[in-house]
Order: sequence, then structure tokens, then C-alpha cells
Amino acid sequence: MLIVSTRIVICAALASALGWISPAPTVQPISKAARPGETTASPAATKQPPARTTTASPFNANELVPLRAELDKQLNDLSQINEKDLTPTQKTLREVWKERVQLLDEWEKATRGRLAVENPKSSPERETADRRADLDRAQSKLELLKKTPESVLPDSFKAISEKVDDANLLEMREAIEAAKLVLNEKTIECEKLRAEPAARTASLADFRAARDKLHTQIIELPTRRVQYESAIVKAANEDARKIAREHYVNLKCESGLAAERLAMTEGYIALEGRRAATCTLANQAAQANLALAIATVELLTERYKRVAERQKADLTRAAKKEEKRAQTADDPLEKFKALRTADLLSLQALILEDDKALSTSPTLSLEEQKGLADRAEADFASLKLVVKENKVGGIVALRLNNDFRRISRERAIILRNDFTQSSAANTFYENALTEAELSYFNDARDDRFERDAFIQTLPEARHAAANAMIDDIEKKHKDLLTKRKDVLGKLLVRAEETHNQVTRHLRILDEHYTFIRTNIFWVRDSEPLGPATAVQVRRETGRLLASMGRLAADPFDRSQWTQVSVEFGIGVVGMLAFPWIIIQARKSLKAMSV
Repeated sequence: MLIVSTRIVICAALASALGWISPAPTVQPISKAARPGETTASPAATKQPPARTTTASPFNANELVPLRAELDKQLNDLSQINEKDLTPTQKTLREVWKERVQLLDEWEKATRGRLAVENPKSSPERETADRRADLDRAQSKLELLKKTPESVLPDSFKAISEKVDDANLLEMREAIEAAKLVLNEKTIECEKLRAEPAARTASLADFRAARDKLHTQIIELPTRRVQYESAIVKAANEDARKIAREHYVNLKCESGLAAERLAMTEGYIALEGRRAATCTLANQAAQANLALAIATVELLTERYKRVAERQKADLTRAAKKEEKRAQTADDPLEKFKALRTADLLSLQALILEDDKALSTSPTLSLEEQKGLADRAEADFASLKLVVKENKVGGIVALRLNNDFRRISRERAIILRNDFTQSSAANTFYENALTEAELSYFNDARDDRFERDAFIQTLPEARHAAANAMIDDIEKKHKDLLTKRKDVLGKLLVRAEETHNQVTRHLRILDEHYTFIRTNIFWVRDSEPLGPATAVQVRRETGRLLASMGRLAADPFDRSQWTQVSVEFGIGVVGMLAFPWIIIQARKSLKAMSV
């Protein structure tokens, strides 16, 4: 239904174009579909610009709907004829009609674009209101977060004064991960909106250039119309006249297409002008949402660190309590249980420390290092583009020189700080993960040996209770070791990705530095040839002649002579004797060979 409506709009615009450019009164149209435009055209109408809206057309659009169908029928009729039987006139008409089909397709596309511009899904005013509401909402939440953070915190963070368990800690970690995902999304959105003004400016420049080109094309249409009208009148026969008329109809379609494209282009420029305020508000709202996400992550992380530290302290105290209980217990089974429980509590405290490291932001943030590498890559790409397009000059020379000095120092700082820290973190977590994996197998073997030895010390009647207790402890131990392996694996992956980003940053800086050293001589840092060049040449020539005169007079100045050294004498004698020795040796070798 939409396609039919669009084609009706195109046909109406075509009728308007046909009425704007009418042929000479003595020329008869070749198709009935074009007759309404021909008969209602007037001299005054020929001076009006192309119609840009369907309401301006005085024709009934339904009468012009069969225009495309008739054109398709004509092409279909020609396709039924054998290629060898086609006359030159028919072949020419086929090409003209194919060109008209393409013009109508482009017209349909331009009409859809114009309608989309004139009737956007969301008006700029509506978008501006939404962006302003988003900005106000983000600012109010940020103020509320600063004043009363308890009101916006998740439920798992509101009861931190009470004793928490592993389930509560898991909920807190999940809430932090969700907040980090939101932060990542807001960061990407902010970066995208930050680059939008430049892209919008470039797009508007392209559309303004297209508008100027369309204006020029429309201005040239009357001249071409006169040429086609003259060709119709001066046609030698009916076939030539028919071809000229079809070309004339194509010109009308071309004029309507140009008018439609011009309307679409001007509508887009006007629409983008109305969206200028929306773009500014969108950037402000994105910045406010990013600040809110950062504050939320920082608050959740700080609360989680406090809870984790308190939980770790509780586990440490509980482990020491179990150790003391093991020292005072008389029952061997209770003593064994206390010792193993103390080990499990210590392992839980160690896992909690790893969980805290995973949930909190490290000294070297992966997102920050990735952002630094991306900016370095974008800066390098822009510099290569400048050199490729040969946009060189004083400012570019200054930029190259500054980058040349900056990159070496920046690389040294990154290599000394970030690279060293990332390498150390990567090595630490890799060793920790390897140790955890070895412990997973070694501890199971040690537990089995210790279990067998302990069971033998107990009476036969207590073996069942001891086995049940040890099975429960070993299961907890195995679960804790598996959990620690998983946490250390995640920490190692994050450390490796951070190290890769630091390495990528260094690689980009090295390529940037090498590129500058290779291309810096392309930059012209002096004035071109001109009147000042003659003065410079005269001055430099005088200095050159004076220097050559002083050098030529130096051998005759006895005050600069010194006593001949032994080394100098030996060197002179060697230089004089060496060629004679070579010549004599060659003669001797030649005589021996003969």
C-alpha cells in the first residue's frame, strides 16, 4: 500500500513537471498519459519552478498512475521481438525508455527521502524535549546519589551493617558487574555523541554542495528544453520526431527528479538546523549519564570493599579461633575438624580477597588503557591522512616536530610504569593460577593420605562418623579450590587484556614515531622561492666564497704549521710505496701464470 501511495505521489509530481515544461503548440504528444500535462500547460506555467509538493499539482494523480504501467508494457512488447528484427528506431526507443525507467526509480527513491524528511518519525522538538528530560533526570539522580545514596542503592547494599553471607556478596558482585556494563554503554554512547557534531557538519557540507549542484542543473534545464523542442520541429521524418519526443519526455522526468531531490536536500538542511539544539542537549545528557554511572560504580565498589574487608576480618578471626580450639581439644576427631575448618576459613578469606580484586577497579584499568590505545590509533590515522592528502605547511610541521619529541618521552613513561605494572600483574596472576591448579590435585592427594593416617588412629566404632565428617570437609575444600581457580582465571584474563592494550599502545607509538621519521622531510618549513630568495642567495654565496678563500690560504700560513710526526711520515711513505708494491706483485703473478 505504501509503494502504491509513493508511486501516486511520483506520478503527481511528474504531472507537475510535465506542466512546467511544455512542448511547442504544434507538436503532438506521443502518449495519452502525457496529454493532461500538455493540454493544461500555459506560457505562465513554464516560468514557474518545479512543484515540490503534491498539493501544488492541478492534475488528478489517479489519471497518471498508468504511466509506469504503459512504459513497462512498451518495453515488454519490444522484448517479445527478436533482436535481429528490431529496427534502429526501436533499439533507440528501448534505450530511451530504459533510461526513463531508471529516472522514475530514482524519482521514487527521492520522493521517499523527501517524505521522510518532511515527516520524520520523531520531530526535532520532540527529540529536544526528550533529551532535556533525560538530562534533568540524570542530574536529579546524581544529586540524589550524592545527598542520600541509600535511596538509590540496590537492596543488597542497604544492609551492610548486618552480617552478610556468601549469597549477599554474590548479589553485590552481580550488582557491580551490572553497573560496570551500564558504565561501558554510557562511555560508548558519550564517545559516539562527541564525534557526532563533526560528522553532522561534514554531512551538511555535502548536502549544501549537492544543493548547489542541483540548482545549477535546474538552471540548465530551459536551455536543454529549447534544444529538444528544436530537435522535434527539425526532425527529418516521423521516426526521428518520435525519438526526439521521447527524449523530451525524459527531460521532463529529469527535471521532476531534480526538483524532488532539491526539495529533499533543502528539507534535510532545514531539519538538521532544527536539530542543532538537540545535538547539544544530547551531549550534555550523555555526559550527565556517564557521570551518574561513574558515581554509581564508585559508590558500589566502595561499599563492597568495606563489606569484603569486614567479612575477611571475620573469617580470619574465626580461623584463629578454630586453631585455638584445636590446641585445647582432647577429642582427636574434634581437633582434626577444628584444624581443617581453620584451613577452609583461611582459604575462604583468600578467595574473598581475590573476589574483591575482581570486583574493584585495578590500578591499571582495562577500559582506560583501551581508550588510550584507541586515541593513539586515531591520532596516528589522522596524521597519515594529512600526509597522504599532502596537506603540509607550517602548522603540520609544528605538529610533526611536537609529536616527534612527545612520543619518545611518552613511550618511555609507559614502558617504565604501565608496561611494568601490567607485566607484573600478568605474571602474578599466572603464577597464582598455576599454583591453584597444582593445589587442586596435590591437596586432594594429601587429603587422602592424611585421611587414611587419621582413620587408623581412631577406634573402629568411630570410623563411620570420621569418614562422614572428612567427606563433608573434603567436598567443601574441593569447591573452594574450584572457586578460587575460576576467580584467578578471570583475574588473569583481565590482566592479559590490559597488558595487550598497553602493548598495543606502545606498538602504535612506535609506528607513529617511525612514520614521522620517514615523512618529516616532506614538510616545507621555509618560505617558497620569491624576491627574498635572491638576497638569501647573494648572502650565502658571499659566505661560501669567503670560507673557500680562508681554506685556500691556510696551507701558506706558516704559523699554523707543526712539526712532522713519525706517524705522518710513515703514512706518506706507505701511500707512495703501496701502489708500487701492488704493481710489482701483479707483474710477478702474471709471469708465474704464463
